[in-house]
Amino acid sequence: MAESLSETQHLSGCLPERLSILVIGDLGLDEYVTGDVSRVAFDRPIPVLRASDTLRTPGGAANLAQNLVSLGPEIQVHLLGVVGDDSAGASLTGLLAEQGILTQDVQTIANRPTTHKLRAVAQMDHYLVRIDRESTEAIPKSVEEVLLAAVRSQLPHVHGLICSDYNKGCLTPSLLQAIINEAHLSKKPVIIDPKGASVIKPNLQELQTLTSTPVHSDQEIDAAAMKLLYHTNVEALVLTRGEAGVNIYGREGLIKSIPAHHVRGNVCDINGAGDTFMAAFALTYCNGASLLDSAKMGNAAAGLVVRRKGTATVSRGELLQQLSPGLLNIPSPFRETKKKFVDLDELLQQLESIRKAGPRVIFTNGCFDLLHAGHVELLEGAKSLDGILVVAVNTDESIAQLKGHKRPVIPQSQRVRVLAGLACVDFVILFEDPTPMRLISAIRPDVLVKGADYASHQVVGRDLVESWGGNVTRLPLIEGVSTTRILSNIIQRQKMP
Repeated sequence: MAESLSETQHLSGCLPERLSILVIGDLGLDEYVTGDVSRVAFDRPIPVLRASDTLRTPGGAANLAQNLVSLGPEIQVHLLGVVGDDSAGASLTGLLAEQGILTQDVQTIANRPTTHKLRAVAQMDHYLVRIDRESTEAIPKSVEEVLLAAVRSQLPHVHGLICSDYNKGCLTPSLLQAIINEAHLSKKPVIIDPKGASVIKPNLQELQTLTSTPVHSDQEIDAAAMKLLYHTNVEALVLTRGEAGVNIYGREGLIKSIPAHHVRGNVCDINGAGDTFMAAFALTYCNGASLLDSAKMGNAAAGLVVRRKGTATVSRGELLQQLSPGLLNIPSPFRETKKKFVDLDELLQQLESIRKAGPRVIFTNGCFDLLHAGHVELLEGAKSLDGILVVAVNTDESIAQLKGHKRPVIPQSQRVRVLAGLACVDFVILFEDPTPMRLISAIRPDVLVKGADYASHQVVGRDLVESWGGNVTRLPLIEGVSTTRILSNIIQRQKMP
C-alpha cells in the first residue's frame, strides 16, 4: 500500500493516545505446549512430544482486548463475557488483569468450561494437534441480564463498543440486539465481528456463511456484501480478505479496495490477525476517523502481527513506525556500517532512545567464524520478526576456550566488520564470557533468537527473557551448512591430488 508522506502522517494522527472501549464477546484461553519429537511411542504409532515450554495467552474477545491495550498505555478496555469455574478461567482472568484490562464484570458460570484451545507444537513450529474444550450452548438468561446491566452502566463512560462473536454462546441473539439498542440510545458506535450495528467486519468465510452465497470472484464477493448490508441495515461493512486485503462497502456499494499492507518478512501465523485488525480499526473509528482511514490502520496492524508466531499483538510505536518510517525520528546510526559495532554503554544509550519510539529489541549470539549462508538465513529470519536486531559475537579468547586453540579462523575484528555490513543487522557487540547471560541481563531484549538445533531448555537466557515478558524464537537452519563442515571440506580438497 503506497502512501505519500502527508497521507501517512495524517493516518498516524488518527490513532488515539487515550480512549475507552467496551468489549463484549466470547472469551478464551490459548495454550501452546512446545518441545521436541525424537521418537514414536512404543505402544501406538504416534509421536512423543518431550515438552519443554508452555505459553498461555488470551484468545477470542480477550485477544481483541489485549490488542487494544497494546496500542497505547492510556487505552482503557472494559471487558465483558463469561468464563468457567476452572483453572483455565482463573489463568485467563489473571493474564488480563496483568495487562490492566478491566474484568470485574466478567461472569463465572459453574459447570461450564472456559473456552480453552491447547496446541502441541514440535520443532520447526510443526503443529501436532489442537485440543479444544468449550461449550457452545447459549448462556443462561440470568447471565444475559447481568451482562446487559453492565453494558448500560459502562456505555456513558466509553467512546465505543465492540461485540466479538466466536459462536460460543455468549452473544445470544436477544442479548446482541439489546446491546445494539442500548448503544444507539447512547449514540455510541457499535462494531460487530459479525452482525448488525454501525459497522460489521466479517472475513470472507463468515460472509459466505452469513449470506449462503458463493464468494469466489470479485463480483460474487460484492453481491454477497451488499446482500448482508441490506439484511442487517448497518451503515457500512468492512470485509477482511487475508492476503487480498480489505474491501469497504457502504449502502451504495463498494467504496474502496485496500491491498494487504506489505511488511518485510514471511507470514508466520494468521491466528488472531482478525482481532488485531479489529483493535486498530475500532480505536481509529471510535476516535472519529473515516472508514477508509480506520480500515488502513487495521490493515497495517494485521500485516505486522501475521509475521509473529501464535496469538500476538503489536505496539503503538511499531504500528506508527510501520505507517510512516520517518515520522518517529528513530535514531539511525547506520550510514556507515562500521558504526554498528558498539560497546555496551553506547548500545544501551541508543536502545533507550529507540525503545521510546516503540520497536522491539531482538537478540541473538554466536561465534560467526567463517560467515556462511546458514548464518545469513538465521540473521535475516531474526530481523523479519520486526525489531532492532542486536548480534552478540564471541571474542577470540572465548571461542578458543569453547572450540580449542585452532579456532577462530577469522579474528574478531574481521568477524564483527563483516556482520556490521549485513543490512539485517542493526548492532554488533562483542562478549568475552562463556555465555551471553550478562549481556542479555543488561540489554533486556524482547525476543531471544537461536537456531532450531537448540532445544528450548538449552537456550541460554530463556528464563530471564521470559521473566520480563519476552519470548524465545528458534529458527530453522540450512541443513548441512556449518563452519566446521566448511573447514573440513577445505582440508579434504587440499589433500586431493
